[in-house]
Amino acid sequence: MSIEEAGLDAFLLRHRARYRGYAVARLGRTSAAAEAVEQALESLATYWPRLVRGHNLSAGAWALVREAVSVRCRGPYGSEEADILHDCLPTATADAAVLHYRLGMRLTETAELMGIEPAAAAGLVLAAERQLPQSIARELGFGPVGA
Repeated sequence: MSIEEAGLDAFLLRHRARYRGYAVARLGRTSAAAEAVEQALESLATYWPRLVRGHNLSAGAWALVREAVSVRCRGPYGSEEADILHDCLPTATADAAVLHYRLGMRLTETAELMGIEPAAAAGLVLAAERQLPQSIARELGFGPVGA
């Protein structure tokens, strides 16, 4: 096993379950969620050398996962709750809200997975809290951090 392959394996060990959680939150426990993650991870393996040399490995990997899931959400597989978020909010804001509220990730975990700074993740979550209509926020169980 090369150093490059070992790095990819370690990265996947750290993030695969979170990617699956995100896919399930958006698509439900369907074969589409598993397919989306596997497609993203295959792409990640293909682009790995370029991503490693890039400025932000996590952001590049997140973009692959988000796109693979989003493509399937356009079909009949989207979860109603996640669809509401992604219909009402900008993509990054909705993603941060899904990771933080639906999956219970701390802001630092959300930031790490998305490849952004923790302050940016906090800003996205705050934006979600402010931009979502209160009725939808209550229905989805969203609220101010710490509430």
